[in-house]
Amino acid sequence: MKRTSSVLIALALMLLSSPGFAAVDFFIDAELPSSNSASFNVSKVFVGPPLNFIPTPTFNLDFGVLSLDDVNGIFVTNPAFYWVIDVGSNGAGMPDVGVSYANTATPPTATHNLGAHATVNFAEIVTNPGTPPTQTTNDITTVALNNVGSLPGGGINETQFSDGFLRISVGIYTGPAPITGASPFTALDAPGVYSGTLTLTATFD
Repeated sequence: MKRTSSVLIALALMLLSSPGFAAVDFFIDAELPSSNSASFNVSKVFVGPPLNFIPTPTFNLDFGVLSLDDVNGIFVTNPAFYWVIDVGSNGAGMPDVGVSYANTATPPTATHNLGAHATVNFAEIVTNPGTPPTQTTNDITTVALNNVGSLPGGGINETQFSDGFLRISVGIYTGPAPITGASPFTALDAPGVYSGTLTLTATFD
């Protein structure tokens, strides 16, 4: 009888010590690789309307032979277009983008080089969710190619496009909005080839 009582007491103690529920922790994690390389995706954009982006893998932003606009007395691309460079990365984080420009060819009798007749715009492009998704353009600044050296810090800081990606647009200046150091090509300019090199340098923190 004594042995039976001991067994019953042991069973009672086990039941009293058993929890009513069990808590289990599951550790969840994921790692994003940091960026160490930038991508520069080029498109030729026809003004339209509507704007028509044609992806064009190239390092040659060629505007071809310009046409005289008889109404305004300036030379323009025909049909009207400009070039865009969308800056991306291969991982988490976007780069600071250093910008420099050098004129490489100017007709001997010209009074202005290409950098005085072309402009570059910098903008943050934010993608908005939806079906289909849309994009919002937040302008950062526009300068004449000759004046890219005036950009604070020598370029565009990643904090200036922290909600999206950086789009760089390069075009022949046709006005009418005034941009310091930029003027249209006119019949007073010397005929010939005008060229230059735009250099973009991506730096990751």
